[in-house]
Amino acid sequence: MRVILTLFTLLAFLTSLAVTGHSLPIDTTTGKVIYRAQMEVSKKLSQERIYAALQNWFSTHPEVCNRCNKPENTDGVNTKNYKEVQRVFNNSSPLQSIDPESTRMAIRIIDRYFADEDEALKVVYTEYYVVITVNGNKVSAEISDIRYNHFNHRSYMLQRIGNWSDVLSFDSVNTIEHLLANGQNNDELLKLFTYIHEDIQRFFAQMQNHLQNTAALVSAE
Repeated sequence: MRVILTLFTLLAFLTSLAVTGHSLPIDTTTGKVIYRAQMEVSKKLSQERIYAALQNWFSTHPEVCNRCNKPENTDGVNTKNYKEVQRVFNNSSPLQSIDPESTRMAIRIIDRYFADEDEALKVVYTEYYVVITVNGNKVSAEISDIRYNHFNHRSYMLQRIGNWSDVLSFDSVNTIEHLLANGQNNDELLKLFTYIHEDIQRFFAQMQNHLQNTAALVSAE
């Protein structure tokens, strides 16, 4: 059986914000960063089986929802504060809610970004939720309300983002839109935005691959 699986589409409507040159999709109505992905699976898979496959995947593979740009270096960190941050951002059970009747589920994502030693950015923990809906053989996913937490890389205390000569400091905790609206064209922020954008696409691709593998297993039965 041939697996029918369309590439996801990101519906991006870009508006003019203070930071330009980024790839984050901005909804023109709300002014918020919103990702929408649509996937189509072979009709050989029932709606119930698709939903169950995704539910099982997120329940048994929490690493998919705990992401980072590179291995973390914990040398010299404040152990007590570090452990507390890991407790708060523990995401060992990323499946936050399920509603089989409406075939919807919500997934929590924690994405850790570790900047270079000489950068003003230090450690950024990004948190967002993916709302997934299964309708027949079509799967849709939406991400919005992306929030960040910026920590000092040694003390692991929340720290305002600053030290750029031409930019005021930013809140240690806020939404991604806060950085977009106030960040000027800063190279460090552009690196962060590029990572977030590309990693969300990687997440959608992993979802898509899992559905494709599930369909391939069904075809072999």
